[in-house]
Amino acid sequence: MLQSDKQDARQHRTFGRRRFLSASGAAIAALALWRHEQGGSVPVEAATKGPKQVKIVDFTDAGERKGDASGSRHPKKRERMEAAIISCFV
Repeated sequence: MLQSDKQDARQHRTFGRRRFLSASGAAIAALALWRHEQGGSVPVEAATKGPKQVKIVDFTDAGERKGDASGSRHPKKRERMEAAIISCFV
């Protein structure tokens, strides 16, 4: 009798685990579809041409600040970067 009471209680639940997961999945899918339809294009600005300006701070060996210098940023080429990484492991 106790076993049948547990089964009856499970069957009479108004909102079970499966229904909860199904409703949650449907809500997430509806939200994703709604956001996709509203998306459209996003306005962006063109990248600035030329290298960035950077500020370099000089320090003495004792750790005291000597002065500032500014200049343009020059990123390393891929070959130089790979050579620098390989030299760290050799």
